[in-house]
Amino acid sequence: MYQSSLLKLIKSLDNKQIQELEKFLRSPYHNTNKTLLAFFRYIRPYHPALESKKLDKKRAFHHLFPHEEYEDQKMRKQMTFLKSAIEEFLCIDLLKKDQLLQVELMNHYYYNIETYEEYARRIKKSKTLLSKNIKNGEIYYHQLYALFERLFYHPGRSEYPSEKHLISNFARHLDIYYILSKLRLATDYNIRNNVVDEATPFIIPIETLWSFVDKMEDQNALITLYKLLYNFQFSVASVTALSEVIDLYQVNFQTIDKKEKSFILQLMINICIHYFNQGHTPFLSLIYRLFKLADEEELILYQNKMQSSVFLNAVVMCSAYQKFAWVERFMKKYKYFLDEEERESVVQFARAYLLYQKSLQEDSPKELMHEAFDLLAKIKYSGIIIDLRLRSLQLRILYEIDFPEVDIDLLNYYAKAFVEYLRRNRLISKNRKLAYKNFVKYLKNIVKLIGKTKPVPQDILQLKNKIIAEEQLILQQWLLKKLEELDEFLQNRD
Repeated sequence: MYQSSLLKLIKSLDNKQIQELEKFLRSPYHNTNKTLLAFFRYIRPYHPALESKKLDKKRAFHHLFPHEEYEDQKMRKQMTFLKSAIEEFLCIDLLKKDQLLQVELMNHYYYNIETYEEYARRIKKSKTLLSKNIKNGEIYYHQLYALFERLFYHPGRSEYPSEKHLISNFARHLDIYYILSKLRLATDYNIRNNVVDEATPFIIPIETLWSFVDKMEDQNALITLYKLLYNFQFSVASVTALSEVIDLYQVNFQTIDKKEKSFILQLMINICIHYFNQGHTPFLSLIYRLFKLADEEELILYQNKMQSSVFLNAVVMCSAYQKFAWVERFMKKYKYFLDEEERESVVQFARAYLLYQKSLQEDSPKELMHEAFDLLAKIKYSGIIIDLRLRSLQLRILYEIDFPEVDIDLLNYYAKAFVEYLRRNRLISKNRKLAYKNFVKYLKNIVKLIGKTKPVPQDILQLKNKIIAEEQLILQQWLLKKLEELDEFLQNRD
């Protein structure tokens, strides 16, 4: 029972919900099965950890049915029944907290009961309530559309044929909802390929939208924002241009729904990371600005959780911008919002990367880089997001830690293991594999130049041109920087 969905659900409840759940199970209106209440009371003392050995199915069964032999099927049914009862309790609990959902359900109920005039007054009140609770955003326009559509198709509306404005109202709200949704989806879909081109077909054509966008963007700042962000993916934006979009976003901040704010903020972060990965380092300042804004305005969590990719992007990018104190506060504040199963490895990698970036600062002790490497070695396999970053960082550290005295044999050992990992892993796309394989190849080529008795400048120039011309390559700017440093070292040595 330890790994069951039942215990996972109960573990998610806070103490107040646990108290209310017992009241719910005691109520004969909600529950007539006394065994469920007994089962819950058996589990409750071990909340929230729920790690006691007494939470074994057989022990629980003998507590509930002391005079019976253990029946696995019967025990599984009790677990299913209790889980269903808890889900019913949560539905009621969520409904109590969501006034808009209550109104929506009652609008649905009164649809066939009230006259058209009565229902029109109800919809008008619903619109006012909606405007107070949800600001400008995709959800807002979708719900407005639903309200006016329901009124337009009310059975009693046929007596009022002159009210043709209704269709223009719900059609306009539908247009805005459609434009916002499609622009956001199209932009997000494209910009997520922010490291290498995954060669996935673009399946969201939006050319037909532009005539509607041009008509409506003067009336809606959100449409203007999404249009600007969409266009940024087709030509390199300047830091100034994107900074102006962030300013526009902040000017309209109080008029935008919280969920929509979060969507737009994440899009802008992804666009900046996209340009940074293409070698446009000035975008680091905007990445830091956006993550700082997301933190200050509490827009970085989704349903009180944080994706490991978001956590790592914040740490990696803002460490590269040398905002070490902010990164440490960020890690301390948000690490407990990561998925429990991957938290340890994500945080450990983040700490290693922070140490690595600190070690690159002038006069920093080399021990920091050694400490970073040791931390990476302790991380178990934990999925592609971490493992690709981890293995590529190990190679960078092995190159830099004692430069120019690179331990070539050790670096080649880790490089070979990385290439073999890429070959065997079927979850990584072909282009992404190629980008990392090329990184390993060019790093080994740089190491070969160090081992040469007397490399000539032409060797370095040829390798530099190959790196620049390579289409599928991760960490291109880092490789070019190391090549430049090597060139300088060789010139000084001669």
